[in-house]
Amino acid sequence: DSDKPSDSDKPSDSDKPSDSDKPTDTDKQDTPDSPDTPDTPDTPDKPVKKILLGDVNGDGKVTAKDSLLIQRYTVNLVQFDEEQLKAGDVDGNGKVTNADALNILRYTVKIKGKYPIGEYV
Repeated sequence: DSDKPSDSDKPSDSDKPSDSDKPTDTDKQDTPDSPDTPDTPDTPDKPVKKILLGDVNGDGKVTAKDSLLIQRYTVNLVQFDEEQLKAGDVDGNGKVTNADALNILRYTVKIKGKYPIGEYV
């Protein structure tokens, strides 16, 4: 008879975890390893600068001057910074080429193209 647990050895209702002891969705968000918490970089957010597609010289307009500047870039007469590369890649293929220069020229003479030249991206 001494091997049987007595009533005092059984957990009482007060020993059982209540619903308030269980983790909630809010608790999960405070945990860094929680899968619900989005990964954010440690660097502060920089404002994203909108770039006028086709405006390689940065004057706020898309003109034949931008096309000429791309042509000079393609033969290594000038170098482009990151913003100029983004503005000059009007066809979105990851490179600034004479095809981009041609598309800008077509835009300047109002020939409708399939790229969003003259729009902020």
